[in-house]
Amino acid sequence: MRMKLIGHSCVWFGDESGRRIVTDPCRPGALGGRVWTAPVPPTDIVSVSHYHEDHGWLGAVPGSPDVMDTTGTSHGIDMEFTTTCHDHDGGCISGLNHMCRFTLDGITVLHPGDLGAIPDDQQLQCLSDVDLLLLPVGGTYTLPPADAVLFAERLGPKWVVPVHYRTPDVDLPMAPVDVFLKLWKGPVHTTESNRWTDEADTGLWLLKPPAVRPR
Repeated sequence: MRMKLIGHSCVWFGDESGRRIVTDPCRPGALGGRVWTAPVPPTDIVSVSHYHEDHGWLGAVPGSPDVMDTTGTSHGIDMEFTTTCHDHDGGCISGLNHMCRFTLDGITVLHPGDLGAIPDDQQLQCLSDVDLLLLPVGGTYTLPPADAVLFAERLGPKWVVPVHYRTPDVDLPMAPVDVFLKLWKGPVHTTESNRWTDEADTGLWLLKPPAVRPR
């Protein structure tokens, strides 16, 4: 399985048979010009955790892919969605969020979207056997960095890739990834690339999203 970090919470996946998935596409210049991501590559499936403009902007996706926001099957891939809260107050502040779980080339991926609170024990049982966790770590709109560490520890994936944190292209009141990394206790691998494959060593992989914000 191959993966590219497009930026913010948008990630592209491809498997050996050529099937492609994109998660949470973002409108270019979303939220008043504060959020920019690289162009979304062609895809067969788009998964959407919620329809905020920095997570569910379908106009950013080329072609006519299948849009998945509830549990179902597309292109032979089972897409499982689990409803959670976007905030720590039962969804009263920012609404609901839907974590997406799927398997490509034998690798089970969890994209939590804007997860605002650690799921309860019943929800965590439904998320067993996660291999690759795309972990939102910036806080404010998602889990605080310390809770993001706890969530990852409870799931115990083979690989963790941080997403949804403050960068030069994402000018939102979130923490930069360094705040999370100071709390992380496992191995950390860094790269200047936005690409990852399942041949990578286990542990946390800090990918570098493309620089795209107009300057």
